[in-house]
Amino acid sequence: MGKERDANGGIRRAASPCADESMMTCTLMPTGKRFALSKPRHASPFSHQLSKSRICYFKPTGKIFATSVPSPTCHVRAELRNIIMEAPMVAVREVAQIPKKRSTYFYLVLGGVVFLIILGIAITFYLGILPLPRKPQFILDEATIGGLKFSDPNLLTCNMQVTLSAKNPNINYGIFIEKLEARAFYQNQQITVAAELPENYASPKTVSVWPPFLYGNDVLIPPHEAADLMVDLNAGNLPLEIKVDGSLKWKVSSFTFGKYRLMVNCLADIPLGSQVNGTNFESGVKYVLDQPFMDSTKNDDPDGKTKGHFCLLASGALIFVGIAILLYLTQFQPHKPRFIIQDATVYGLNFSNPNLLTCSMQVTLSTRNPNAHIGIYYEKLDVHAIYQHQQITLATALPRTYLDHEEVSVWSPVLYGKDVAISPLVAAGLMEDLQSGCVSLDIKVYGRLKWKLGSSMIGKYQLIANCPAYIPLGNPSKMESAVKYEFVHLCRVKVE
Repeated sequence: MGKERDANGGIRRAASPCADESMMTCTLMPTGKRFALSKPRHASPFSHQLSKSRICYFKPTGKIFATSVPSPTCHVRAELRNIIMEAPMVAVREVAQIPKKRSTYFYLVLGGVVFLIILGIAITFYLGILPLPRKPQFILDEATIGGLKFSDPNLLTCNMQVTLSAKNPNINYGIFIEKLEARAFYQNQQITVAAELPENYASPKTVSVWPPFLYGNDVLIPPHEAADLMVDLNAGNLPLEIKVDGSLKWKVSSFTFGKYRLMVNCLADIPLGSQVNGTNFESGVKYVLDQPFMDSTKNDDPDGKTKGHFCLLASGALIFVGIAILLYLTQFQPHKPRFIIQDATVYGLNFSNPNLLTCSMQVTLSTRNPNAHIGIYYEKLDVHAIYQHQQITLATALPRTYLDHEEVSVWSPVLYGKDVAISPLVAAGLMEDLQSGCVSLDIKVYGRLKWKLGSSMIGKYQLIANCPAYIPLGNPSKMESAVKYEFVHLCRVKVE
């Protein structure tokens, strides 16, 4: 072979049938990285075409990788030992690798976590600065009865004026009171039409007053309620109920929020005395009542502490959940395990029938946990050999294994298949590869794994590892004896 010096001062030899003299780009199948391959240092005694791809050999480990550059088929021209001893060497220069982008799902979840944390902090700040608003306090101050008579045993005419006052007990909240209507009731029977009250804004610690007129002309009263009302009038006592319905809004600074229904009820026991004349009463006398509306002044929770504590616990729970999820996303990001096939010992690979294959071999697989804080527990693993997507050995179970942080475990399973039926097309391809002296197999590992964080096992995921094994068998007539073929190939691993 002729020798010449390259630009870097190195010595390169003449090209072999399996290599070009020009620079080429090689794609590493297990990792997906791209490498620039310089000119070979010496001729390659062995290479093999697989799906029109070139085989690249690397000096440090003897790895075999397929390139995207097509090349003609190269045949085996030396014995097996010469092939192993004279593995070609190629200088490798790594090209900058494009960093992987995080998935959109990760950023969506992270945004949700940040939102939960901000929401919890906002609620906590709100509860710490402002207590919950308290409902307004209504009082019936006085009532003036203009007339009360029956024009018929069941038809009542009522005319009266009442004075209502509403106090805002809050310090930091204003109250918008709107759409108010007042009515008079006797034994849950409405005896006046609804009187609309004007809208009003009550500033903190202020009082609003309304003097509505309540009037009902010939209101039909059921006979039983009419008889009771006559008895009460003759006794000089008129027990009425003044009800107010409407809505209110809370105001903090310049912000108005919420829209709540307002319902108040007050008992008005009016002492008519002896001024009642049969079923008619006309007086116009003002009666000072000072009657509070039901559940208006009595407040079992004056500062809203119960609800405030509940909301405070809810906001604290939101913050805790948000921080827990954030820690999970930042700390618990397990990396899938790495698998490497190190060697293969072929005891036999022959046909007992054109479509019946008997295969016996032993492979050495190693797995490494790349995580610094997360352990990996292999719950169930099976391994078998595949040729051109067809299984040629039975599944061999691997022992259950736990890998601690950055720990490595090695298995050496025996793969065996006797008289395995394969398709004629696959059998023809395998016979051709055996005659050429190189067989490309796939060692597939599948099973389940769990992640271990601290003392807790998390999840149950399916593991699939596919390890390419390019076995240079050499002379097919010497396949009777067991021969060990050493190589180091990375496996494609998928965890889902």
